[in-house]
Amino acid sequence: MSQIQTKPIVIQLLGGFSIRVCGVDRTDEIGYCKPKHLLAVLALAHERVWSRAALSEMLWPQGNGDGRANLRQALCVLRRLLAAGGPALVTTSGAVALDFRLVEVDAMVLLGMGEYADLPLKERLVFDRGELLEHLPAVAGTGLNAWRVSWQSRLAQEVSRCRQQYIHSLTRRGAVDEALAGARKWVSLHPGDELAHRSLIRLLRDVGSREAALRAYEHCAAVMGEYYETEPSAETRALLQAGAPLRDAPATPANAQGSWTSGPVAILALAVSQDGDGQNRCAVDRLQNTREHLLQWVSNRGGLVSAGADGSISVTFGYPEPCESPADAAARLACDLRRFTPPRDAILGMGIHADLAALDGDSADGAIMLIGQRAIRLAYLAGVGETLVSDTASAQLQDKYVISPDERYGLRVGVLDCAAEAPPVHRMFGRAAEFDILVRRWSEITTSGRGRTLLLHGERGVGKTLLMTVFSEYARRAGAAVRVLDCRQENRQRPLHAIYDYLVRHVLDGAGIATLDLSDADKEVARLVESLGYRAGLDRHTSASIHQQLLRPAAPRHGDDAAPTEGVLHAVTSLLLQRERSGQPLLLIVDNVQWADRATLELIARLARLVESAPVMFMLAARTAQADLPVVPALHVEPLSSAAMVELVNARARGKRLAPKIRRHIVEGACGIPLRAEQMVRDFPLDGNEADLALIGACDPAEGSAGHRSRAVPSLNLD
Repeated sequence: MSQIQTKPIVIQLLGGFSIRVCGVDRTDEIGYCKPKHLLAVLALAHERVWSRAALSEMLWPQGNGDGRANLRQALCVLRRLLAAGGPALVTTSGAVALDFRLVEVDAMVLLGMGEYADLPLKERLVFDRGELLEHLPAVAGTGLNAWRVSWQSRLAQEVSRCRQQYIHSLTRRGAVDEALAGARKWVSLHPGDELAHRSLIRLLRDVGSREAALRAYEHCAAVMGEYYETEPSAETRALLQAGAPLRDAPATPANAQGSWTSGPVAILALAVSQDGDGQNRCAVDRLQNTREHLLQWVSNRGGLVSAGADGSISVTFGYPEPCESPADAAARLACDLRRFTPPRDAILGMGIHADLAALDGDSADGAIMLIGQRAIRLAYLAGVGETLVSDTASAQLQDKYVISPDERYGLRVGVLDCAAEAPPVHRMFGRAAEFDILVRRWSEITTSGRGRTLLLHGERGVGKTLLMTVFSEYARRAGAAVRVLDCRQENRQRPLHAIYDYLVRHVLDGAGIATLDLSDADKEVARLVESLGYRAGLDRHTSASIHQQLLRPAAPRHGDDAAPTEGVLHAVTSLLLQRERSGQPLLLIVDNVQWADRATLELIARLARLVESAPVMFMLAARTAQADLPVVPALHVEPLSSAAMVELVNARARGKRLAPKIRRHIVEGACGIPLRAEQMVRDFPLDGNEADLALIGACDPAEGSAGHRSRAVPSLNLD
């Protein structure tokens, strides 16, 4: 027996907003939008309990202290509305929730959440009636709009996945007419979903209706142009090419009815358009050259690179290779691109969208496509010298970058200010003992002239990078040469990527802002390698081989990293160990060794052997003492003591009205991890109470992007 519409309260959030209590439509009794938005937030909370402070901050972010009063008034409206259906609204002094034993929500049914997990796809898809709160006007407030965009993204992904599975199941049992009807309905309900068009085109082609398939493709092209200013993807175009295989519908994922594997994904989209009337042939050629240089440049920086038929470029982080902080990787690449001279007669617009995405089977294609379409739209909306970011991406980047809110054609966006990155923190708390150990080691090295290798290891967010940063400043002031290499998760398949990134950073820092042409970037890296190689005693041929290996490494075989030659490793070692003057001490740091590729690990082992004969301190940082690292002295960076955490929280909480009891809870909840404590302090609402700690205290940096998300944007924790 179906579980649908057996409860006294039925809430519709898809394709419009309505509420029925004991069979009576009570929608018109809500006279303004905020109670509707409040009910929607509570209706999608599932097993989550919202704190009053979080709700008031989300719905009334600029309420001048009246947010709690406004929330109480909205709750009174809902309480009267729902009363006939029973005590469905559960409230305490600090929290609010719905009793889902009395409430049915169409979006929960469609998603198969909770008790609806075993419901057949056909019954779930009945509730696919349109977008979330489709006819409800958006309200001011980044948090609420980000919540809405994030939920709509998840719904779109799940609908796409379910529609694919349903149509495929119909096709397998020969119900072609029913499958065609389902595909047409999918297109009519979600015209912006290219997978819907692709499924319809494929079905029409496979049943021999090629003319109808061509018309369906033309409709798809028109919609993609109108919605996203782009053309259908290569996969869609290939369906109607001569010799295209028949019956190539995707296989049903293994977890067809269950939950899907998901992870954080971010896409940086680049839109290069001509600045002018487009009649100048030379300008067109320059535009094409700019695209080619962009493709070559971004291909060396990690991520999955795709070139669109409209000339756009998309760089995906977090898929197919997982990435803890994909939005940060996308923003770093965008900021590096902004440091080049703007292309002549062309506008380079960039857009970043980040969200949670399904990563299993063909569902991943639809999820990535949806995220990419949003990023491309932002890129085309961006003006000269701008990078626009979505609300969900902004929430994950606000710790490190300055992002200004803006609006483009009714769409709320953020403008990424790469020139005003958030200043780094150089003050440490509770690390005097570890710092003293480093200073003593440094003194021994400079006195004896014999190098040492030291491994710092500790969990994510414990403060390894900050400790090395402060110590490197100490060594630099003492007259040492300092070189810092950073291994990146998104680049870990690329041999010696940390060396390449170091050289690129050196070139960009030396050139200044917007003074280096993109086409000259590789030439400048080659000149830098030759210059450093000359000082290290390398000939031009050897320096050229280093540059060739770093810029265009050999293709990997059988899934392994492409191994540089012995000569290249020897040359890179000499390059890294060279100093400006004889006898000058050197501090060489390799951070995030857990993301090192095989070639870099070989280089580390080689360096660890060679530094013993020179005044070099070789420091490695990793989360664990890995088995593939050389056996060297190790320093475990422990979580901070309670006293140090109190100092840190007090310092970071300046300007926030946090009661001593709240600060104590933050200290206890952070478990000695500075990053976790800073996250909790930053995300805690100004007028919050202890109920809010249950929401932010679970933010664990070891869970990847959770350590970088905003509490106001539950895009990575939607349930």
